[in-house]
Amino acid sequence: MVNPVIVRRKEAAVHSGTEDFKSATFVALVRGGGLDAPSENVFRRDLKAAGSEMRVIRNTLMRRVLDGLDLSEEDRSKLDEILKGPIAYVIAFDNPFPSVKVLVAVARERRGAFAFLGGLLDGALLEKGGFKDLATLSDISDLYSRVVWAIGSPVSGLVGVLESTLSSLVWTLEEIQDTKGES
Repeated sequence: MVNPVIVRRKEAAVHSGTEDFKSATFVALVRGGGLDAPSENVFRRDLKAAGSEMRVIRNTLMRRVLDGLDLSEEDRSKLDEILKGPIAYVIAFDNPFPSVKVLVAVARERRGAFAFLGGLLDGALLEKGGFKDLATLSDISDLYSRVVWAIGSPVSGLVGVLESTLSSLVWTLEEIQDTKGES
């Protein structure tokens, strides 16, 4: 027989997890089985100082949390593939960059024993490659500057092409005028 107290606890965990995921700016699914208890305590303390925290939830409950999110089928299936074996999640509600730096530091220190598997950034899927890109940013202003550069780069190229075309046109018209003036 199913214990109603346990069922209510699990339902509360799923509801709480779903609400947290919806309001979080960053969620990282990590495998950290290689951390001993003192190292994990230091890791949790560093995450808390960075404005985030690490939580552990059973994979079956995590799947129910993901069911409560507005994810595409493709993103949902990618996250389902990650949910194998023991995992934890790191969640940040404000600036994700300090948390990412803590995760990168632990991953470097514990090569092979700790790994980023995937996650969400402002509700969008973040895969391993995206996490590596995110780890290269120092803060949100760095991200904004990259976006502005990416937007401005094609525009400045277009301006260069138009400028050279107009210069050629002006030069050609000047040559025609000089030729007509000589005759």
